[in-house]
Amino acid sequence: MASISASTSIDVPAPVERVLAAVADYARVRPQILPDQYRDYQVVEGGEGEGTVVTWDFQANPSLVHPVRAAVSVDRNVIREVDEDSALVITWSVAPAGADTTVTLTVGWNPDSVIGGVFDRALAPMGLKKLQATVLSNLRRLLLPGDKTEKTDPDQGGQTDADRGETAD
Repeated sequence: MASISASTSIDVPAPVERVLAAVADYARVRPQILPDQYRDYQVVEGGEGEGTVVTWDFQANPSLVHPVRAAVSVDRNVIREVDEDSALVITWSVAPAGADTTVTLTVGWNPDSVIGGVFDRALAPMGLKKLQATVLSNLRRLLLPGDKTEKTDPDQGGQTDADRGETAD
């Protein structure tokens, strides 16, 4: 069966080096930008860039959880996370865009090896694009100077807790 992929991009008003360092920071930055669908996220080895190994349970819906153990490789401005137990590959590409930096997040997989056809070929990429947009928006928000806004949650229409009138204790 052919592989499926979904890509989403965002421009971040920060230098390439700063954005790349944030994307490669699996210990401090990544937990701050991942939405709730990435459950039990842990750094197993490393924590920054090449050689890092991370695990999480991807909760696609209430009844579908895919455990991921991803090994990280870095080639210049491209960071790849390859699941050791499936054909899932997550690629982060960071490129200059004038004064900004464009970050493209691509997720690709073979449906037979990851989710066994549970997602329809048309629906899975749409759902992933929504999650990717949330992850990228959270990254952008984190890197904006002086912006300490909370991360967004795709299950709440991309709203933060503050947008919904909720406050942290």
